[in-house]
Amino acid sequence: IDRAIEQAKRVGMKYFVLAYLMPQERQSIDDYKRYADRMNEAGRTCKAAGLQFCYHHHSFEFVTLAGERPWDVLLSRCDKELVGLEVDVFWLATAGLDPAATIRQLGSRVKLVHLKDRAKGAPVALDEGKVPPTTFKEVGNGSLDFPGILRACRDAGVQHYFVEQDHAPGDPTVSLRQSVTFLRGLTV
Repeated sequence: IDRAIEQAKRVGMKYFVLAYLMPQERQSIDDYKRYADRMNEAGRTCKAAGLQFCYHHHSFEFVTLAGERPWDVLLSRCDKELVGLEVDVFWLATAGLDPAATIRQLGSRVKLVHLKDRAKGAPVALDEGKVPPTTFKEVGNGSLDFPGILRACRDAGVQHYFVEQDHAPGDPTVSLRQSVTFLRGLTV
């Protein structure tokens, strides 16, 4: 981690994000407990180096394992002073949560947010590998309440937003332009 932090600082990064846990790394609730403890260690190391460590979730953290949701284990076990969150509004909605309400609940823990829309009527899915590509929509072309989400983000003090779309129906730059145009037209 020290070498990665040195590289991150060299290019001017301020955030150091754990973007994904591979399926073999998250087989049990104890795996999540171990990862939370390791994230605290990484967060402490990053903080000492002037970086903010964050965890980026998907929908698999909301499945129940041994009577607990990994999401709840991570939130309770990760030190909020050391481990921030990179929230993805698509994955919150895909897990059946209201993104704006969740961001409000998490408050200042949310440092970064991924903005992408979700098809109307798409079912809850806790296995991200089974989400059809057509579920991913340009911001403003789906079911999510972006004015509400952006107000919640503003109130939480979110620092950076990322407009993304895991799957685009054609040229990704066309989809990106459509999302950005929609967002620029919003009044929040």
